[in-house]
Amino acid sequence: MLFVCARRRRSRAIPIGILLYVVQAEVDRDFNGTLAAIAKMGFEGVEFTHYFDWTPGRAREVRSLLDSLGLRCFFHAQ
Repeated sequence: MLFVCARRRRSRAIPIGILLYVVQAEVDRDFNGTLAAIAKMGFEGVEFTHYFDWTPGRAREVRSLLDSLGLRCFFHAQ
């Protein structure tokens, strides 16, 4: 279970997100439930790790899930 708290404030200039690597065990156990919990905590987005095996179909499924939860996909350029 996730024990991280965030406050939902969609009006802030810089959105608050979480790197899914931090909760990888939960993601492995229950991907959809973990994203739902992250959204419920007030996070506005998630950053995926290279760990995921992406296919066009899986990307569409995940995008649909993110949209339904009100989450955005963040990207960190190195």
